[in-house]
Amino acid sequence: MAKQQVFIQHGFNSTLDEVFEFFADHERFGRIWPGTTRRVRDGEVETNGLGSVREIKTGPVVFQETVVAFERPHRIEYTITRGSPLKNHHGTILFSSTAQGCRIEYRIEFEGRWPLVACLV
Repeated sequence: MAKQQVFIQHGFNSTLDEVFEFFADHERFGRIWPGTTRRVRDGEVETNGLGSVREIKTGPVVFQETVVAFERPHRIEYTITRGSPLKNHHGTILFSSTAQGCRIEYRIEFEGRWPLVACLV
């Protein structure tokens, strides 16, 4: 099956540290996703950092994402490690300072476990 990709660029009128902190915090990150999000395992060094796991519930779908790269305040990467109709899922959020505040580049790559699933997502 073909790999799907979502790419978002967005500027914020907030500092690099503030935006990074929002995206790094599992519970706050859940505000941009329909459903509920909670941290189920703390990270190795930082609570929401490398090795931390968040559980996301959207309707009947429950899955977990594990942080696989965490470089404060410039990069967060995660992958789905349990549940989900997706496979080979990898998300990368890059953060950079701008004259107005901060910019993110958010890329998600994935495949569907079954035909047409990835296209629906």
